[in-house]
Amino acid sequence: MSKSDEWKDLDNVNDYKDLVAKAKEVWRARVKNGSYGNEKIQFKACETWFSDKCNEINLWTYWHGHGLTDFSNVKIMLVGQDWGNEDNEEDAVSRIKEMLENKRELYYDKADKNNGKKLRNPTEQHLCELFSCLEKKPGEKYDLSEYNSQLFFTNYFLGYRSGSGTGNMTKKLLEEDKPAFEKLVDIVRPKVIICLGKIVSEMVIGSTIKGFKNKLDAGVITANYPKHNDIKVYCVGHCGRRGVSNRGGLAKMKKDWENINEDMKRAN
Repeated sequence: MSKSDEWKDLDNVNDYKDLVAKAKEVWRARVKNGSYGNEKIQFKACETWFSDKCNEINLWTYWHGHGLTDFSNVKIMLVGQDWGNEDNEEDAVSRIKEMLENKRELYYDKADKNNGKKLRNPTEQHLCELFSCLEKKPGEKYDLSEYNSQLFFTNYFLGYRSGSGTGNMTKKLLEEDKPAFEKLVDIVRPKVIICLGKIVSEMVIGSTIKGFKNKLDAGVITANYPKHNDIKVYCVGHCGRRGVSNRGGLAKMKKDWENINEDMKRAN
């Protein structure tokens, strides 16, 4: 099947459940004969996501966004690049499988937090701190150990890696799942999209961002989402180890998120 044919019937998909089914169909076909990708990055079958019990667009959605049937309350859609390699994320996969078996209600909860049990993935550890810079309502910040229907987490690219869990992503690969991402935004219609990293930011806003770091130093990088001008997009550095280091440390990155919070407050 050619790339143009993969998502050809997506115009007939208007329901989240149907979008998830279509995304799985596309990815099952891609990895049917083994791995999928290019000379530097390969993707494989993800049995956790392919499971009939998994009803979300992305494994990351099990942190925030899972189980929603009404998206009208979603304020922020967080968009990462891709989920990584499930073989390297045993803690995350274990949590998700427990949720699929109804043995765990939340991906990360108050009991985890109060017992000092941190998420093992650095990106997720940092997100707990970064979201505490944002107000869900005046005077009250987000706490990612509490489920909140205002939040929806996903990745732009829906594949799951083999080999290294990071690096070497290209816009050419991201383009392949652009139709699915755009349909997801059509269905969820968040008030705000926060993009992690320059490459994902450029895909979402549809234009190149020159001087990314300098623009972050100057304030917020923001644009209207091309298909829906009422959705505001914020672009920030990726909060994995490398992204935090490139930004000059977590304190500097937290300032970027505090700037987003101030901008959202002005918009309201």
